[in-house]
Amino acid sequence: MNNGIENIRVLRADVEMKKAQSFVLGRLPLGVSTKLGEFIATAHARAGKLKKYGYTNEMVEAERAAGNKWCSWHKKFEKAELFGSRKQLICNEGWNEAGQSRRYGVDRNWYQKKLVEQDGHCALCPVRINNGKKTGRFCIDHDHACCPGRIGSCGECVRGLLCHGCNQELGHVEMLLDQGNLVPNSDTWLQKAIMYLASYK
Repeated sequence: MNNGIENIRVLRADVEMKKAQSFVLGRLPLGVSTKLGEFIATAHARAGKLKKYGYTNEMVEAERAAGNKWCSWHKKFEKAELFGSRKQLICNEGWNEAGQSRRYGVDRNWYQKKLVEQDGHCALCPVRINNGKKTGRFCIDHDHACCPGRIGSCGECVRGLLCHGCNQELGHVEMLLDQGNLVPNSDTWLQKAIMYLASYK
């Protein structure tokens, strides 16, 4: 008789553990056992689906312990301060990249590839990404002559990544070049801007 009761307990425990696999932290139904609750409470520290990105349970635990959050755009852990809120699944810079990728007709990896190509800074000055905050996000520069009157681009006329200041100044430079009255001094920002434009002709 006791063996039958014990078997039922084991079976119930097995069912509960299987149920645990299907629940997400914060969605635990009422009336579940303490054991199941503990299993769910540690779900955030297990690799789960992140294993396909090369993460082990230990690596995930270490990232969480350091206060980092998973960015579903970059597919890696980022510092928690780079996220706008606790519920945000994509870091601020990821939101910027995602929005600009759609607007400028480039694939999701273009922004990061270009950022690496530019050594992490603006194509025309030493300014670097400022922790993903709005003031530090780079603009995707493109040739407005190709897509006049359009917010964004066709994807064929994109150039580099520029900080807001250089992006605005470059627009003025292009206007002056059209008028044909620009003679830059050597080793200046203006000369670098003209060379930058020429490289994308």
